[in-house]
Amino acid sequence: MLINRDELARKVLEGEITSLDDLNSVLCSIIKDVVETAMGAEMTGFLGYDRYQTPDTDPGNRRNGSSQKELASKVGPIVIDVPRDRLEGRKECLGIWLGQSESAKYWLGVLNEFKNRGVNDVLIFAVEGLTGFPEAIRAVYPLAEIQRCLVHQVRNSLAQMAWKDRKEVATSLRSIYPAPTEEAGLMALTQFEEVWGRKYPQVVLFWKRHWTELATFFNYPEAVRRLIYTTNPIESLNSRVRKTVKGKSVFPTEIALFKALYLAVAEVEKRWTMKTRNWSEIMAQLSIFFQDRLKGYLC
Repeated sequence: MLINRDELARKVLEGEITSLDDLNSVLCSIIKDVVETAMGAEMTGFLGYDRYQTPDTDPGNRRNGSSQKELASKVGPIVIDVPRDRLEGRKECLGIWLGQSESAKYWLGVLNEFKNRGVNDVLIFAVEGLTGFPEAIRAVYPLAEIQRCLVHQVRNSLAQMAWKDRKEVATSLRSIYPAPTEEAGLMALTQFEEVWGRKYPQVVLFWKRHWTELATFFNYPEAVRRLIYTTNPIESLNSRVRKTVKGKSVFPTEIALFKALYLAVAEVEKRWTMKTRNWSEIMAQLSIFFQDRLKGYLC
C-alpha cells in the first residue's frame, strides 16, 4: 500500500526511521508499490478484465502469475513482482528497427534488447538466411533452436537454375522437407544430388552447408512443423507495411518514418485475432520437448 504523509510522520515519531538507510528502505517500498500498481493496471487494460474477475467471454489470454525482476533505482536495487500474461498462440510484433546493414553485430544489438526487455528464453527461432543472425542467436540465446526457412531455401535454389529446369527441380526439392524423418530427408537430398548434382553443384552445396538449420523441424510433429518451417508470416507483415508507406518515398525525419511504420504494424495487428491452428496440440508437444525450460512459465 502506498505510504501517505501522515503514515510517514508516524514512522519518524515512533522511531522506525532513524537513519538514511531507513529512509531509503521506505522509498524503495514506495517505488515498489507504485511500479507494481502501474503494471497491474496496465495488465488489466491489456486483458480487458480485472484481477480475480471472471471475464464474460473467453479473452484468449489470461494472467499467468508473476516473475521477480530487479529494478535499478537511485535509492538502490528494488525487487518487484512483474505480472505475466499467457499469450495463447497469438502473433505479436515485438519491435521495429532501422539499420544501414545486416550483420552479426546488428542482430546482436536487437537480441540484446529483447533480453533486456525480459525475454529471457526463446525455444525456436524461424529465420531467413540473414547475415549474422544465427551467430547472434547463439550468443544471446545459446539454448535456442534455429530453423532456416525452407520456402526461402527452395526459392533461392531455383533462382540459380535455368528457367526450363525449375519446375522439375522444384518437384525434386519439395520431396526433401515433407519427409517423415531427417534420415528420409537426407536420402531425398542424396537422390536430388544424383540427378542434379552435376549440373547444379552449387545448389547441392547450398543445402548441405545449411542442413543442420534446415533439419531442425524434423524433430517435431506436423503441427509444430507447420508453425516453424517458413517465415512467410513475416513476409506477409512486411508486404502490408510496404503497401502502407509505398506512396511516401521521402520522410522528413527518422521519427516520422518510425511513426508511419508503427501505425502500419498496429493496423495489421488488428487483424491478428485468430489463435494459431492446433495451438493446444502444439503447446502439449512443446511442454514435453522443453519441460525444464517451460515449467516456470506454465501453470
